Amino acid sequence: MQPQPYAPYPDEHLKEWFKDHKAKAWNFRVGNAILEMIDWRKSDGSSFYYIRYMMIQGILHVTGDVGDAIHGWSWSPDHPWGMKDVAGCDLGYYMSKTLASSEGEKGEVWNEKKAEYDLVRYFEQRLRDESGLTGDLKKAAWQEYRGKCEKQGKPCLYDRDEFRQWVVTNGNKFLGEYWRESLGDVGMETSPRHRAHLLGLKMALDQKPAVVIVDPT
Repeated sequence: MQPQPYAPYPDEHLKEWFKDHKAKAWNFRVGNAILEMIDWRKSDGSSFYYIRYMMIQGILHVTGDVGDAIHGWSWSPDHPWGMKDVAGCDLGYYMSKTLASSEGEKGEVWNEKKAEYDLVRYFEQRLRDESGLTGDLKKAAWQEYRGKCEKQGKPCLYDRDEFRQWVVTNGNKFLGEYWRESLGDVGMETSPRHRAHLLGLKMALDQKPAVVIVDPT
């Protein structure tokens, strides 16, 4: 038996969520500030994979059928930060600005396959560091993993809290004394929904929707 292959949910699948979407955009004047809003929904008006983006003074609110989140950037009148700037971010920088999320801590979720992948890679690195092992390193790492972890119930990889409980109790014995420095984010990945938020914003702005200006004054 070999570890299950791990790969993040593909962007191509996320794009399929939005293949029939149409963007509508507004700018609302609120005092001396501008509130940007984009409605991103299917052209038939249905709410499947619907997202609403609202941004004012560097704070982006994302709501709708694909989860909710708030992200924040430094802002000043001389250096305003708007949705076009956000759309230019890579995923790592975008996620580093997460203030709140319906998808868990820092917008990350547990993935059992990634947890197993992370642990095998941890043993692979340990074998390399400790013995300079070459050759079929992945096979050796997998055997090390099976010997020390799988026989202990594959350290409860189906759940993050269960894994944390297991590793606190058994980490030094089975993983070595430095496991805390290497396994802090084991099994965690950016939520596909958060990836969809950023991807959807990029796709919406690529449509160059006409912006309706709303000025109550």
